[in-house]
Amino acid sequence: MIKVLLVDDEQFIRQGLRHIVDWEKYGYQVVAEAENGSDAIRILEEIEIDLAFVDIRMPGMSGMELISYVHQNIKRKIGFVILT
Repeated sequence: MIKVLLVDDEQFIRQGLRHIVDWEKYGYQVVAEAENGSDAIRILEEIEIDLAFVDIRMPGMSGMELISYVHQNIKRKIGFVILT
């Protein structure tokens, strides 16, 4: 299973993504959610995530800033899908 992290400051969006997509049907498992970039970094440092769906606009740290931070500081291959 491909482990997925959902990152969006709006809980409604995270819940929608979790329930609209039949993740397991396609070999994915949503293992964590984060409401901001700081929470996402903490999760990415603790859990082996394969793919993160990231909102581009979030308070504090944008999705692009999060991706840049991860590429510079976390030495695992993590894929990103940017949500707008």
